[in-house]
Amino acid sequence: MTVSIITSMYNGRPHVLEAVENLFFRSVAQHGSPRTELIVLDDRSPLEDETRAMVDRHMPALSSAFANVVFTRNEQNLGFAGSFNRGIEIARGDVLLV
Repeated sequence: MTVSIITSMYNGRPHVLEAVENLFFRSVAQHGSPRTELIVLDDRSPLEDETRAMVDRHMPALSSAFANVVFTRNEQNLGFAGSFNRGIEIARGDVLLV
């Protein structure tokens, strides 16, 4: 059985980015599994460049922890449900964790 972890973020302020980086990415990289895929969606954050730089900083650790890591940016803000629905469409796992 494979698991797809789906997360969406909307980084509108620098302190949100800091929290995501320090609390989420570092933790999730430590608990990855070769049977798990990670899907990270940026829901058209105003801080696009900063968000991309943050993901790039953590991609080596994420890629070594997970079987597959997908980072994508929505072309438009889809909101909470829309963004997660997009992640569900991308997911390849047997079990989805939203």
